Amino acid sequence: MLNKNIFICLLGFIIMPSFAVTLEDISNLKTRINLLVQENDKGIRNIPPLVLELNQAEADLLAEASQPASNSENLALLEQAILEAKLGLSNYVYNQKLYLDVQNAMISLGEGTNKNAMAHKSITLNISLLGPTTKTVNYMVNYLNSDEAGGLKLREVLMYLTHNPPVSIKSRISFLASEKGHPIFRGPASWIFGQLSAKDDDEAIAQLTKALEQSIVDNYGFDTIKLNMLGLAEIASHDYIQAKFINNIYLDESILNLGKRYANYIRQVDTADYSKAHLIKQTFSIMGAYERDEVINYMLSENEYSLFLPYYKLNLIRDGDKGLIIDPMIADLVKILGYTITGTSDNPIITKQVQ
Repeated sequence: MLNKNIFICLLGFIIMPSFAVTLEDISNLKTRINLLVQENDKGIRNIPPLVLELNQAEADLLAEASQPASNSENLALLEQAILEAKLGLSNYVYNQKLYLDVQNAMISLGEGTNKNAMAHKSITLNISLLGPTTKTVNYMVNYLNSDEAGGLKLREVLMYLTHNPPVSIKSRISFLASEKGHPIFRGPASWIFGQLSAKDDDEAIAQLTKALEQSIVDNYGFDTIKLNMLGLAEIASHDYIQAKFINNIYLDESILNLGKRYANYIRQVDTADYSKAHLIKQTFSIMGAYERDEVINYMLSENEYSLFLPYYKLNLIRDGDKGLIIDPMIADLVKILGYTITGTSDNPIITKQVQ
């Protein structure tokens, strides 16, 4: 019997190898995804089967690619179509706010998708929006610890773990947080490593200093230098950062200022004359996105509801016709961290969700 992957010349015609999955199959799946919004439940019951079919299509594609006579051009088109469909499905779940109902399906989608796919940013967000549940954290930590960890999927997992990282992962991310780690992972890993290290730990400071110096040389992008600086500022003082990097002509001044500002924030303790709340009020408007995320984390975990009040002018919540409106800039983060904010802008109530 002739192998289906061998080209066969018959009566002057070339018979191309047949594929288990075709572009038409994926086009039909995309159509079904586009029609989900018309269903009574917005397609919740049909999302898990779609995930299974998309994952099977990608698995079939990998099997085809392993054959010696596979058509690389056709396979590339198929792969692009499958990953586009997966991204479209994940984006639909996010836009329709269905992540509470289909987290298991999103986990399956993440597990069955090429680790280098851009879709992982959307998939990981959907998984994380249920808050730091045991299932969510296990998904992230298990992937970090797996032998297959890598690609954009690992990057997104590391970015998630910059929020309240578990102590158990410190040894795992130590290499990634060193000058030897790949730049795309080194940034978020350095911030995690800094959070899990003690302030003024000479060994940890030395490691993150070398990592930051390497990131400056690499200039790789993906906010690697910023994230490296945040990791160092978790454990090094304002004065150390100033002295070590003031003369580095390749470090953008804004990132140096970020490090000094964040180091001051981390070390600020409440006194009779000055409090962390006052520091936040004075500097919030000039903070970058990562700093603000950390401040929101602090406000929620410490139940600093007063910082949401109009007096502090952070403009994070406001009253609407249908209740309290949370600024879109932090709305997802509040869910990811596992909190709700209710009440009014003059009397906000922070509640930790039961996980």
